[in-house]
Amino acid sequence: MADSTIYDALIIGGGPAGLSASLPIIRQQFSVVIFDEGKSPIDPSKRLHLIPSWDHQDKDLFATSAKDNLSRYETLRFERTTIERVRKVEKYLFEVEDSKGQKWKGKKVVLANGVRYILPDIEGYADCWGKGIYRCCFCNAFEDRGANSVGVLAVDGFASVPMALHAAQDFKRFAKQVTIYTHGSESLAEELAAAITNPEKVKIKTSKIKLLDKTGAGGECTVHLEDGSSHVEGFLGHIPATKPNGPFVEDLGVELDEQGDVKAVPPLNATNVHGVYVAGDLCSFSKITSHAFYLGNIAGAGVAEELLAES
Repeated sequence: MADSTIYDALIIGGGPAGLSASLPIIRQQFSVVIFDEGKSPIDPSKRLHLIPSWDHQDKDLFATSAKDNLSRYETLRFERTTIERVRKVEKYLFEVEDSKGQKWKGKKVVLANGVRYILPDIEGYADCWGKGIYRCCFCNAFEDRGANSVGVLAVDGFASVPMALHAAQDFKRFAKQVTIYTHGSESLAEELAAAITNPEKVKIKTSKIKLLDKTGAGGECTVHLEDGSSHVEGFLGHIPATKPNGPFVEDLGVELDEQGDVKAVPPLNATNVHGVYVAGDLCSFSKITSHAFYLGNIAGAGVAEELLAES
């Protein structure tokens, strides 16, 4: 079954980026459909941060409030569904299809459906992710301040001297000391030891991690190492690897940058595919909500400007 209407813009993703992208478009009186499957691709932490009026508030309540606010726009439509594929039908026309075979057509597409995190193969990591393992020192660490020690997992995004030390510097603000876990990498441990200027505050553990155990209140985790030792940390800092969520990048032939994020063309987040724009975590190294709002706004402005020019 297909909706015969040709919409001005189809937005895949109903999180902060997608919601923000809709506003410049609908405020120019263009028609928009936001496709939202109702679950977040980001980490399982329950609160938003760095947003005036909504700092450390429930993100589900935010989503409800935001959608209520946007419901006053007659040219905006929400579809609670899972999009399976998207294709370019012709130069100025795209088609998206959901898991039930329903199809919609639109002149522009905004990819705002986020990324999926590729969690490292460490036992217990998934149970701690977003609850005691934090990727952003600005978003979760404040509530767990005052710990004796916090840990940095120097794997994936932190598996280099500059990134591990940068993370240690950021997370050190919330504890008396930082422990960097190199997860068996002797060479990284040696490079870090040579670079650290305050070894009494920044410790290094080289043994491989055997198990991560979510213990205690707040973000407290226990790191069990293969050398038989265990270390309690107020929380752990780590950035897992990511991949674009869904098959849409491949469907459309959208280019990625060297980090594996969608390559956004400035100033308004166009992609290499005419009519396709990108917003939020898909095109951001930081992958935090406050940036998603901004990136959504400029992608929506890009769509609106292109529609205005073509009309």
